[in-house]
Amino acid sequence: MRGALQLDGVLAVDVRPGQRDFTATYDPRTASVAQMLAALHAAREPAEFVFPPGAHDVDYVVAVDRVQAERPSRLEHHARIAPADELGTPLCLRGRLFDADGETPVADAVVFAYHTDREGRYDRPGSGPHSWRLRGWARTDAQGSFAFDTIRPGAYPSRREPAHVHFTVFTATGRFHAGVVQFADDPLVTAEHREAARRDGRFGAVRDVRKDGDAEHVEFALRLDRTNRF
Repeated sequence: MRGALQLDGVLAVDVRPGQRDFTATYDPRTASVAQMLAALHAAREPAEFVFPPGAHDVDYVVAVDRVQAERPSRLEHHARIAPADELGTPLCLRGRLFDADGETPVADAVVFAYHTDREGRYDRPGSGPHSWRLRGWARTDAQGSFAFDTIRPGAYPSRREPAHVHFTVFTATGRFHAGVVQFADDPLVTAEHREAARRDGRFGAVRDVRKDGDAEHVEFALRLDRTNRF
């Protein structure tokens, strides 16, 4: 592990004895998560990075800002993520956005959503990190409501994590990580995921899936958390 991460900009690697978890400290000016993952995979070390609360993947932040340049000039409260001819099970996501109190709807916010294709890939091979082929934007209405038509995303090829949809929210006061939606019928959803969703109530990540013919429908709610501003 340490040998594979002897890269310029990697300042320290802390590996816990007897465990696969490790902590990497790096200088984002000279190293990136993509470079570290590539080095680990080249050394036949399967790995994925998870950022602690309050920390941000600099590559991700740059990618989020970059892709916003492609945001349509006119946004509706009902939009698309995957194109209509994308292969996969049709999925309709209906959400509401609330302020930190969990009661006040947030109107006129931009909700940016992205997810994997049905094979669990964010983009075609060789596209690089943080390249999201299936992405879309919607603007919340007066009740904080928004909706996306898309396909059911697949789990990552590693099968280590449940399939999910990512959400980022842009308001007049900043941009916020708004969490993910997972699917209650996904066998990769663990008991821990379900318990966390139960505790979070209407804002829980694991949501029931309603089937209607060939299509699936999921309803959910997002809450702005000021600590998730980035």
